[in-house]
Amino acid sequence: MTYKHLKYYYSPSRNLFVAHYFDCKKSGREIHEVWAQGLQSEAEIKSLQLTYGKCLLNVPIPSVWKILISEILHPLYMFQIVSVIVWLLAAYYYFCLAIFFMVLSSIISELLLTRKHFQEARAMALYTCNIKVHRKGQVKIISSEELVPGDVFEVPLAKRMPCDAVIISGSCMVNESMLTGESMPILKSPIPKNDSLYNPEVNTLHSLYEGTEVTDF
Repeated sequence: MTYKHLKYYYSPSRNLFVAHYFDCKKSGREIHEVWAQGLQSEAEIKSLQLTYGKCLLNVPIPSVWKILISEILHPLYMFQIVSVIVWLLAAYYYFCLAIFFMVLSSIISELLLTRKHFQEARAMALYTCNIKVHRKGQVKIISSEELVPGDVFEVPLAKRMPCDAVIISGSCMVNESMLTGESMPILKSPIPKNDSLYNPEVNTLHSLYEGTEVTDF
């Protein structure tokens, strides 16, 4: 089953649904000596595709009515609506109409802006590109949506990263302004070949993140 974009499987021994989780906390040595070879078995690739699905995030866009209701229920708009009713009961019709049209125009403006943001987020999440992947000792070009955990691929230049990844060899400059707001590109380098476990939250200088853009090698 899928819940909030996470796939779960039922564990009879624990009598509950458990989220599919790819353990990326491998040692730097293991990443270089084992995972750097890429996936070698077609059966393993098929199994990973079945388990984790496509490398895409489908961001749903709420309906206009759902966005409209959420905007109307905002405390500020609720106060203004009550004010309109009060002024209407007091027979201040022109003042009432002025407030009503101001509130209506503000709600419509916020509705259109919110829907635009959802559309932009959906377009970014559904981004795909052709990418060179190393599988079974060969290099082939596939769509980024076919990537699975454990794949070794060549980082695309001047394109957005289609997924999170750890650098095994080479270095690159990455624009992470969409994540951090930092305008200067950041130099990324390969993860050291040691026994320390890789942690994407700690080893940020060795990690590439989905949506960021590689500007130079």
